Amino acid sequence: MNQDSSNNEDGSAMSSESVHDAQSSEVKQLMKIKPTIKPNLIQLGLTLAISLVVIAILYDNPELLGTVEATNIALIFVQIVLVILVIRIAIQILIIRSTVYTITDQQVRREYRLLGRNKSREVPYNLVRSVGYSQDRIENLLNIGTISLNEGLGDLELTSIPSSDEAYNIIQEQIKHNR
Repeated sequence: MNQDSSNNEDGSAMSSESVHDAQSSEVKQLMKIKPTIKPNLIQLGLTLAISLVVIAILYDNPELLGTVEATNIALIFVQIVLVILVIRIAIQILIIRSTVYTITDQQVRREYRLLGRNKSREVPYNLVRSVGYSQDRIENLLNIGTISLNEGLGDLELTSIPSSDEAYNIIQEQIKHNR
């Protein structure tokens, strides 16, 4: 197995390698991408900031909601929601940190491992019905994007991809080549 690897400044990694299968026909790996967690970190920061402001306002104004009891109930509710959201975002970060997108000359694959669970999804180019590229304002600022492949049985989304325009162009070329 021949492998080149490089790390991006945000900790995501991209590499290229060639893999040989049992029949000795070569599957050429064109790009291997680790998604970035920057959007999730921004989401976590905003969630914490907004929740802490609401908690501070409720602490400073105990009769804000009419009675002290009503304000205390609201305070407990906000704290419970904050804990749930932080746990949810932390799980998303763990999944993204263990996710790898592999673009070969025959298919696109997403795989991750989390707590002993391995999950992989592959979409061969000849089954792709449509391919889409999106980038919201935050993704544009972070220079990342999302690629969606539709094969008729659901979408495969490659999210938070650094150099997403390059990956999209490679996938488009391979779809045209494999039809």
